[in-house]
Amino acid sequence: MRRMAGWLLACLLCLGCSPVLPSATQYPSPVPSAAQPAASTRGDMVYARKALDAIRHALRSMDADELAAAVQDGLHLTEEGVEAGCADAAGSMPALVCHFGPTVSQPVAQGIFWLEHTAWEAQLYPQVTPQLALERKEMLGEHGCRLGCNTGVRQARLTDGPDGPELLVVVDMGFVSRNRAEEVHLLGLRDGHWTVQWAPAAGDWNYGHAVVELGARGISHFVVRSSSWMREDPFAGYFHEPESGEHRRFTERWMRKGAGFVVADRAEEQTPYSSLIRLVHHLSTGADEKAAALIAGDLALEDVRQMLAQRPKRQGWAATPWGDHGFLLDTGGEGKPAVGVRFERDGESWVLAEVWKSAR
Repeated sequence: MRRMAGWLLACLLCLGCSPVLPSATQYPSPVPSAAQPAASTRGDMVYARKALDAIRHALRSMDADELAAAVQDGLHLTEEGVEAGCADAAGSMPALVCHFGPTVSQPVAQGIFWLEHTAWEAQLYPQVTPQLALERKEMLGEHGCRLGCNTGVRQARLTDGPDGPELLVVVDMGFVSRNRAEEVHLLGLRDGHWTVQWAPAAGDWNYGHAVVELGARGISHFVVRSSSWMREDPFAGYFHEPESGEHRRFTERWMRKGAGFVVADRAEEQTPYSSLIRLVHHLSTGADEKAAALIAGDLALEDVRQMLAQRPKRQGWAATPWGDHGFLLDTGGEGKPAVGVRFERDGESWVLAEVWKSAR
């Protein structure tokens, strides 16, 4: 009996001092939230809560200089199995928004940490409403967790809103890849708990290579620069656009309206590639007048149509950059170029200056 009691006591002691990470071979699964909308399971909540407490405990012992160093260099809590990267919200009260996991490069969850009176409080990143969460999950889930599963925190800004503190948070849902997919959330602190006041609805945000630029101060507006990767619009589908390939480029300016944000204006950058896309679209849809505006005067519209119109539309041709402002097009899906094009600047636009068959 004494031996059995001693064994039980030893087990209890071991359980009481167990590390956050459950095992060396099992990496915790991502916890769904507004920051990780594509996470398909409940996630490893045990790890997330223990890691959240470990970070909060570490913050309690830091002075201002140590806190600044933690924001700059990240937190490395080796014994607890936690690494964190944090953004300083720099508002009327100390507040951090962090992503964390066993390795900081593969976040499991995100947390909000704020100093209330003299004590650090902590909360896992909140989720949007159930219906919106389902819509966002279905949309991003189509990409197989390439976006929105292991999300990093890029920026945070704290202000005093009409009903209490507000946080504007920029998260990068493409954090584990080479290409950013940043998104903005607006959070509010009510009765000691942060809730999501606004996040983009499914289909309202362009994630392709998205980078957010906040205004000089406050949270009344921001700018998003993005690409046509993953974008669904009338010009999509004519060319195959891998993540690291050629893309159209966009700039959107978002303004605060009530409890959320709306697009104030949107502009597409004029490039040879954007003109190529529009030209093929117009030729393929019979918009001759619009197509003619993108063709130099010495080229015959009908000759260009024969080489660049798609029938049926949206065949996903491959375009390889060639020379200065040109492309080689695989129009037959044979893995080799069949048509070449070259564009020249005409005022603020780019027009087709040359088109030819076969490779050069």
